[in-house]
Amino acid sequence: MLKKIQQYLLLNYPLLWNIKIVPAFLGAVVINILFFLAGYFLTKIDFSDRYSYSSSFSGAALIYMGAVLTAILLFIIWLVFYSKNNAFKSFYPKSSGGLYLEWVLSFVIICGFILFPFSYYQGSASKVRSYVSKQEMIKAVETLNLIRILIPTDKTSYYQEYPTDLPSDYYMKSAPDKHSENLDSSAPVTEYVDPVEYAESNDLYYPDYPDFAQLSLLNYGSLNQFYISSKSDFTIRDADTVKKWLRQQNKEEISRLMDNFIALQNKHNLKTNLTKDQWLQLVYNPSKYPVGDFNLITSYNYEDEEAKNEYSYYYNSRDNTPNGYYVSYDELERSYNKIMNAYVDKEESLAFFMISITMALSISLLVFSFRSTTGKSWLIALISIGLILFINGILSFAISSPFRVDILGPLFYIFVLLAIFSLELISVLRKNINRKAKGRSDIYMNHLVWFVPAVPALIFMAIYIIGHNQYSYNDYTYNNNGLYETYLFMDEHIIEFIWANICLTFVSMWFFIQVILRKWKSLPEQ
Repeated sequence: MLKKIQQYLLLNYPLLWNIKIVPAFLGAVVINILFFLAGYFLTKIDFSDRYSYSSSFSGAALIYMGAVLTAILLFIIWLVFYSKNNAFKSFYPKSSGGLYLEWVLSFVIICGFILFPFSYYQGSASKVRSYVSKQEMIKAVETLNLIRILIPTDKTSYYQEYPTDLPSDYYMKSAPDKHSENLDSSAPVTEYVDPVEYAESNDLYYPDYPDFAQLSLLNYGSLNQFYISSKSDFTIRDADTVKKWLRQQNKEEISRLMDNFIALQNKHNLKTNLTKDQWLQLVYNPSKYPVGDFNLITSYNYEDEEAKNEYSYYYNSRDNTPNGYYVSYDELERSYNKIMNAYVDKEESLAFFMISITMALSISLLVFSFRSTTGKSWLIALISIGLILFINGILSFAISSPFRVDILGPLFYIFVLLAIFSLELISVLRKNINRKAKGRSDIYMNHLVWFVPAVPALIFMAIYIIGHNQYSYNDYTYNNNGLYETYLFMDEHIIEFIWANICLTFVSMWFFIQVILRKWKSLPEQ
């Protein structure tokens, strides 16, 4: 079947036959589907595992490596067959549209190879999202974010040295007589005393202590267990909400929150030795809600066999029974962090896809320039551009100041590259206009093809660096001349610029082939 298709393309569409579009495209599609299925069926969330993803990460890393090696192998095989015939290099008349279509098709094929790792990533993310719906995920994440304050695993997180919600005149009171010898007798007794400075030089005293409890649920420091990006389409409540319930002695809400967490544990078949009534008795103690050794709760299941060996001190040596209470919070937090990331990390997925497209575009330009010139000139061009980048980097570093933020070095680096592009472009245009022999311009032609997507990026970087330099790190101000506002706009739209540059490359390549490449190819060699 495939042989007949190739025979038909050879007779009717030689370009499609020569580029091997059918076997290459079908092979890329099939293998992308296989990697997607591998990502879906090999990905698994173990809700009882509280440790990192070390084992799953190792397996995923091997598959990613396999995807990359497969892409390289198929690319080499395709390139061998594709390089057997080159009508343009043999001076066979080809239209601008034919050359442009050949490059676009090569980009599509290379893109199919490059997307193997991305297909596995998408399959893995789809499997993770299949465990719970997005609404279930949001509800579970909020429950875990709220309940953490009610699981005191240590006293450090609930310690607060100074009260924070007291009026400023609270400290404008004299200390008791036992500290009077440490104070300046000439100072007025109503003089404001900063609590931090006072604590450093005196024994801390609060007139109405014990109304302020240094170890209390109300002093819980961490408010969020889950990072929610500002670009996410949902928000969740944090520990401040639970603190409000505690201050209002809203036992009904506290009880409902515990019910939700216990239901979440039961849903995933996780164990605990703590009932809701016991839990309430431990932590719900208005109005101070004290925290101490008497009500610490372990946040993971230490009764599984591995944990028993590692945490034997939790067990009574006589009858091997647990010494304290535990819940399976860590296991749920680890698992739902991964599920949440699969739903909300759209930027990560988009960045992965964008990097794949950018790599495919770069490789397709390398292949196109190789087929447009000669292997020798292509290799010389590759070595020469490497040396230019290296030497230019050294010179840029040499003129930069090592003692301050200096834009001279980066701007010099960009200027040199743009200058080289301009000189080579002028040289090729002069040869096209005057109909002179190619000479060494075949090396320049390779550089120019590679510069097509690079020039807009270099100009963008130059404007970005200059605009950023308008900000003064000494007084945290900026020069209001429009450049800083331009920098802010560019900083917020970097991704959009990269996509725009990819689209611009396709437009630029059409004009490059039409205006420069075909005319240059018609020049005499010597």
